[in-house]
Amino acid sequence: MAKNLPTLKRADENGFAYKGSQRQIQRYVREQPARLNQVIMDGIPSLAVLAPEVTWVSPLRETGYAEYSDREFLENLGLTGQWPVLKQFWPMGGPVWDGLARLTWQGGEGVLLVEAKSYPEECRSACRAGTKSLAIIQSAIRQTQEFFSAVPTQAWLNEYYQLANRLAHLYFLRRSGVKAWLVLLLFTDDWKPTPQALWQSELNTIWNALGLQVKHDWIGQVYMKVLPDLQKRYPVEKTREKSKGERKEKILHR
Repeated sequence: MAKNLPTLKRADENGFAYKGSQRQIQRYVREQPARLNQVIMDGIPSLAVLAPEVTWVSPLRETGYAEYSDREFLENLGLTGQWPVLKQFWPMGGPVWDGLARLTWQGGEGVLLVEAKSYPEECRSACRAGTKSLAIIQSAIRQTQEFFSAVPTQAWLNEYYQLANRLAHLYFLRRSGVKAWLVLLLFTDDWKPTPQALWQSELNTIWNALGLQVKHDWIGQVYMKVLPDLQKRYPVEKTREKSKGERKEKILHR
């Protein structure tokens, strides 16, 4: 599956999510893209210095707020030519991106990858790929760890796999000559409030577990408040809501 539409259980008939970071990024891209862009620039100085024009390609209202992975992930970024190489690097069923944007600046172009979270528990997940796919993933993770000068730890596959596979795709694009940046879009006052200080503490724990530096030129972590009245629109649910990490891990390689 390369194109992922929000299900009716989680979204209305137009794909507009009922709650969580999925709804929030949909609203920011649709209603306040300039504000979102500025916060991201503030969080990634190496990108801000280029003063890029940001063109969001996902999530968009006109496409039912679709999120993309695999071939369509590349197609929407104008990188279809990388698909044969990505298939060798990572098995089918790769990361489903919360947000994607094309970047252009004087004399250059690039891409922005977005992973959005509403609370720390969403960051935790483990790889459950089958033997054949796992071997491919392990190879990609080893390359990524070397690229980022990370201390190899089991947390890449067993505790923070979702973030690990996003880092792997950032590495893949950079290795392929694509100017790419990854931003972690962290909401501080969603339905499960997480103040910025708590997010920062959690991220320090994650980076340490992955053996990575807390700051990197191509990775940004930005903090945002939900847009007004967002909380009031949540439907009441009687069953426990699965975390974003749990949802995505249903397709094992994501």
